[in-house]
Amino acid sequence: MQYSDSPFPKDTPLLPDWQTVLQYLKDYAKDTEHLISFQQQVLDVRPEPLDGSEKWILTSLDLRSKTETREVYDAVVVANGRYDQPYVPDIAGLDTWNAVYPTATLHSKFYRNPKPFTDKKVVIVGYSSSGTDIGAQIESVSQSPMLVSQKSAGNVSPGAAILAGKELVPEIEEFLVEDRAIRFSNGRLEKHVDFVVFCTGYSYSYPFLSSLPAFSDGFGNQDVWQHVFYIPRPTLTFVLLPLRVNAFPFSESQSAVIARIWSNRLALPDKTRMEKWQGERYAKRGSGKSFHKFGYPADVDYMDEMLDLCMQATRKEGLINSGLGKLPPRWGEKERWTRQRIHEIKTAVQDRGNDRHNVKTLEDIGFDFDEWKREHEIPIEFQHMGPIVTQARLASLQIQSLFGRFRFPWPKPSAETKG
Repeated sequence: MQYSDSPFPKDTPLLPDWQTVLQYLKDYAKDTEHLISFQQQVLDVRPEPLDGSEKWILTSLDLRSKTETREVYDAVVVANGRYDQPYVPDIAGLDTWNAVYPTATLHSKFYRNPKPFTDKKVVIVGYSSSGTDIGAQIESVSQSPMLVSQKSAGNVSPGAAILAGKELVPEIEEFLVEDRAIRFSNGRLEKHVDFVVFCTGYSYSYPFLSSLPAFSDGFGNQDVWQHVFYIPRPTLTFVLLPLRVNAFPFSESQSAVIARIWSNRLALPDKTRMEKWQGERYAKRGSGKSFHKFGYPADVDYMDEMLDLCMQATRKEGLINSGLGKLPPRWGEKERWTRQRIHEIKTAVQDRGNDRHNVKTLEDIGFDFDEWKREHEIPIEFQHMGPIVTQARLASLQIQSLFGRFRFPWPKPSAETKG
C-alpha cells in the first residue's frame, strides 16, 4: 500500500495499524507541508469566466478566525477522500427504532473504544476492514457470541481466529421496537439488542460543488474521463473516486497523469473521445458507485495504463528519468501475484489473532512468490510447444485453486516433443 518512492519503516507489520499509517503519511508530506493550509474548510468551488478564460472561484472558511476568503485558481484537484459521509442502509423500522432507542445505533466513523459495549448484546453490520477491527475490540468485552451481519463475503473472508466469539448472520430485514428486536432475512428474530454498529462504508460527499450537476447523490459522478477529469470542464479533477483499489499507488498513478496534462506535456483526448469512453464504461459497469468499482485485475491494469500515458508525455530538460519526470509504478509479476491474493493474505494475518502485529512479511504467513513460481514454471523442454502447453498449465492451476496444491504430472518428453 506504500508509495513507490517511500517504503514503510523496517519491521512495520504487514497490516499496519492506523497510527503507523498516519505517521507514514505525515512523513511523506513533509516536503510539501509548507504548501498546505490547515484548519481551512472549503465552502464552495465554482467555475466563473474571468479575463477571457474560465477560472475556478474557491471560497474557504478559516476555522480559527471564522473569516471567509475567495481565491481564483486555474484548476482544482478534489482529493478530499471518501471516508467522511457515513453510509447507513435503508432498513425497515430503523428510523422508528432510532427515535425510541437514540443511542442504540452508531456508524463505525463515530466508534472510539469498546468500553460502552461491556456485557452488552451487540450486532456488527458489515465485516470488511473496519468491521473486523472494531468487532475484535468489542467482542473482547461484549456478550458472547457477538452477532456479525453480512450481506455478502465482501472484501475480507473471515477466518477461524477472527470469528472466535462471533456468530455470522444474514442481513437485517427489519428493526422492531417491541422487545428491542431485529429480524434477519432468514426469519431469525433477535430480541433485547443493546447496540447495532454499522460498518457499512461511506458515501461520496462534495458539498462544495453544489453549483455543478450530479454531485449531490452520494454515489460519485460518471461525467469523468478515466475517473479523473470532469468532462464538461477538465480543469476540475478527482483523485481516488474508484473503489476496491490499492489507494496509495493508485492515487500516485492518477496524480502523475494530472501533472503531465496540466503542464501541457500530455494532451487530453477531445470531448467526443472522452464521452465515448464514458459511454462504454457506463454500458459495462452501470451508474452510481458501480461505475467506479474496480478490484483485481482491473485496478492494476488501470495503473499500468496510467503509466503508459505518462510515457507518452513530452520530455522536459532537467527532469529525472531522461526528461520524463517522476513516474508511477509498473505492476510486475510479483506485485500482481500479491494483489491477486490480497484477501487471502488479510485473512491469514487476521487468523493470527493478537499475534497478527508480529507478521512482518508474506513469508511469515506462507505466501512465498519465488517458491510458487518455481512450482508453477513450465519445464524448459515444453516451452517451445507454445499455447497448448500453456493452456494445460493454466488449467492445472485452476484445478489446484479448487482442490488444493499438487504438482502437475508433466510427462517425460518423447522424441516427437523434443524435435
